[in-house]
Amino acid sequence: MTDNFLDLLKFMVTLVSAKYDWKNDSPFTRDHIAMRIMIFAVFVYYMTVTIQERFNIEINAHLASLDNIKFLSGALAVTSMFLILTPRVGWLFLFVWVMFLVKVALDLHRPFYDFGMLMDREETYLNH
Repeated sequence: MTDNFLDLLKFMVTLVSAKYDWKNDSPFTRDHIAMRIMIFAVFVYYMTVTIQERFNIEINAHLASLDNIKFLSGALAVTSMFLILTPRVGWLFLFVWVMFLVKVALDLHRPFYDFGMLMDREETYLNH
């Protein structure tokens, strides 16, 4: 997974540099927000990979959450590159990324919701 992400990101960085080379411009001046988001997302991605590789034994319970963070940050980096290359496709991918973010947030919320329902059932059972 990490190698595929790196290959895709290298390819997209090459495309962005080719796009801005023709204009003698920098993506940091015209699309500075997307570039900052991409740098931040790559940083979060690599921090997650480092944590997973370094502390793999100690954090088995949190591996699903780290996988979600790694996926979302990698997808956000690629999406921000699409925002620079082709803004219309980038906005579509950003919309899909937000849907994944909502799904992950709901999945993380579900255990707490289930615990609350369990407590309500127990109170109802004890009161009758």
